[in-house]
Amino acid sequence: MQVRDEREVSRYAQGDRLAEMLLCRRCGVLVSALWREQRLYGVVNANVLDARERFGSTQPVSPRALSADAKTSRWQSIWFANVALVTGEIPEGGGSGIMSVSIDS
Repeated sequence: MQVRDEREVSRYAQGDRLAEMLLCRRCGVLVSALWREQRLYGVVNANVLDARERFGSTQPVSPRALSADAKTSRWQSIWFANVALVTGEIPEGGGSGIMSVSIDS
C-alpha cells in the first residue's frame, strides 16, 4: 500500500485498539486498516479504489460482536499478510486518490 502524502491520512484505533484505521483527511472515508503481529496485515476498503473490480466480493462483519481473539483470527485468515506501507509519489496509473494498492499474486 502506498500513501501519496502522510499528511493526507488520519490514523486512529477504535474499540479494542487492535487495528489502526487509515482515513482520508479530506473526506473522512475509511481507506484501510492495519494490524501487526509477527508481520503487518492490511485490508483496504475496495469500494473507494479505482480498481475495485479486481477485488473479490465484500465480507461484511459486525466487529462489536467479535471478541479480540476472534477478530485477530479472522484478520489472519482474510486480510493481506506481509503488507508494506510506504509514503511517496504514486506511480503513473496508480489512481488519483491518497492511496495506491498493488497486489502480488
